[in-house]
Amino acid sequence: REDTNRSQSSATLLPEVKDLYDARRFLPSSDHAETLPPGGGDLKTFASAEENGNQGIDSLVEWIRNSGGSVDSRQEVRKGRFKKPRGVFAKDEIEEGALLCSVPWSNIIKPTENVEGNSGKCSTARALAKELSLGEESKFGPFVKILSDLGRPSLPETWSEAGRELLDKVLGKFIAPQDYMRFGKWWREECKGDPAVAPEFDAVLLMVTRAADVALSDEGTASQAAMVPFYDLYNHRNGPSHNTRVEAAVGQEFKVYATRAIKKGEEIYNSYGNSTSEMFRDYGFIETIPQMWKFDFGGGKETEYVMDTGIDGALFPYWVNRPDSKTTAAMEKELKRLIAVEIDNFSWTRKKVKSGELAKEEMDTIWSYHGALMNAIDHTIIV
Repeated sequence: REDTNRSQSSATLLPEVKDLYDARRFLPSSDHAETLPPGGGDLKTFASAEENGNQGIDSLVEWIRNSGGSVDSRQEVRKGRFKKPRGVFAKDEIEEGALLCSVPWSNIIKPTENVEGNSGKCSTARALAKELSLGEESKFGPFVKILSDLGRPSLPETWSEAGRELLDKVLGKFIAPQDYMRFGKWWREECKGDPAVAPEFDAVLLMVTRAADVALSDEGTASQAAMVPFYDLYNHRNGPSHNTRVEAAVGQEFKVYATRAIKKGEEIYNSYGNSTSEMFRDYGFIETIPQMWKFDFGGGKETEYVMDTGIDGALFPYWVNRPDSKTTAAMEKELKRLIAVEIDNFSWTRKKVKSGELAKEEMDTIWSYHGALMNAIDHTIIV
């Protein structure tokens, strides 16, 4: 996660797409607000009741506040519904510009030195592994407790052999992410670590999925990875649902602000980036609309676009790089291949789940990504 807006990068978009995102990104929309459950708006704590699956949140918030930081009490952490992850929601109306949380630098797990790039990430991962090993004795105790309870993140790289076999069939030769096995290689080659050592590599994966990139200077040209408590509870969404921004630099408080008025019951979102395939690779989920797709079929046949809803509510691609006739033909061929993959492997995956060789979560996630690909390619061909 980057230090400031990880929203759609307007610098890479064509004018018409840039206008769309500038216009839509901060518009309040009842379509994206989730209603609080009965009594949910009257909770006096950060939903730490056992039935909400949020043990430890109250202790985390108290620890941040006792260290000189702040967490706006109009937020609550709730267990997601319909298999959605835990997220942060508005208990009451929150005005534009409100300071949602401010985390002191002393409460952030970071490199032992002010180093940037891979060196900084290696150092952060090792610092995190050390604190996780200390458990309750860590000076970051409330934060470490929550991270420990999460366990190893489920990413394509960590999936079963059968899961990766199915994913490879879906991706074929051209569809991203072709580099989904990158993190173990990075840890081994850049950090001289061993992916087979579970405690350390678990820390690496937690860093990949939960760390923020904090600027080393006001210019923001260099950054380092840092584990920021409470901030890492905000889920991802681009488009009009993305309603936060960050102000952060090394040695300073890490602050999160509301970019627009947030309705009661609405989820509070960060943005992790602007590539649907990278979200899948780095976080293990398929982002909801809007999605940013890029397909490169080799030989100059490539296209890039934002898949979003049009005025009539139907899916529509907003072009960054509009496909030519050769690219469209390549996409039609790829769509047929994806249909064949489903026909040839749907029953096979059920058998693998039944035998225990494939986790149901892996199967569901892969077929969800397959469906997102089919949608993205099919609607592009139609247009």
